Amino acid sequence: MNNLFGGSILYLSENENKLIKTAGPTVIYPPGQLVFAAGEIADRVYFMEKGIVKIFKLTTCGNYCTVALRFPGDFIGLAEVLYGGRRSCYAEVMEEAHMTIIQKTVLENMLMQHPDIAVKVAQILGARLREAQSKLFEMACYQVPSRLALLLLKTSERLGEKTDEGIKLKVKFTHEEMAYMVGTSRPSVTVALKMFEKEKSIKRTKSGEIIITCAETLKKWI
Repeated sequence: MNNLFGGSILYLSENENKLIKTAGPTVIYPPGQLVFAAGEIADRVYFMEKGIVKIFKLTTCGNYCTVALRFPGDFIGLAEVLYGGRRSCYAEVMEEAHMTIIQKTVLENMLMQHPDIAVKVAQILGARLREAQSKLFEMACYQVPSRLALLLLKTSERLGEKTDEGIKLKVKFTHEEMAYMVGTSRPSVTVALKMFEKEKSIKRTKSGEIIITCAETLKKWI
């Protein structure tokens, strides 16, 4: 499975959810705003209540490489805070995000005082490690159309809306963004999307939305 949508969401009880949301201020970030940048001191984590945030790196040539997407129920910047290092990635808001900001010392005290939350955080880190391993496998073994098909299918699971024509993706990715996510060039994404349209597994609207019209056909690429 693609690591962009791995099982890293923190499923909390009502009391745990209240505890985390009161651990720090809630801040609203508009689309396009950077939450943090590579090289910054990792002294806080962000608990997402609403929105979509992409985690990406920059290559030495200045190209983007999206490594993950985060959704409501996700922690952002968790591993670096617990490890004690600096940020290695950038986090940018794709869809207006509401996030609770929790300082490192507050998080550490919370984990020591509430073992159930500590166990869930450990499970998140384990899931993300497995996600990274899956990503390496996909990059090594899958061709571009397969990686793109997987991205579209996983996006439909998290951000899909059933319509008469099929499953419409509620988030609009540019060809360049999709290229970053699957580790290829924008022209290669364009070619693959045209292939999917020709076989009638997807349909693109005039406004740029993608509708998966036949998921079974798309799955044959995987």
